Amino acid sequence: MRQCGSLKREIMLALVLKGFLLYFLWWGFFSHKPDRQTVASQVAHQFDGADTRNAPSPDFQQATKETTP
Repeated sequence: MRQCGSLKREIMLALVLKGFLLYFLWWGFFSHKPDRQTVASQVAHQFDGADTRNAPSPDFQQATKETTP
């Protein structure tokens, strides 16, 4: 029975430590919400520098659906 108590204590300690680790990881990466202007400027920057080589051709964009197979 002595080993069962020790195992239970170790499992609880591991769970508590994992909980703290997850909390601090969340706090470090996700707790600081950026303002809307910062996000908007980052998105605009991504689209301004977008690579247009892989964009669909104008013929593809103007294509209509075929009615017969």
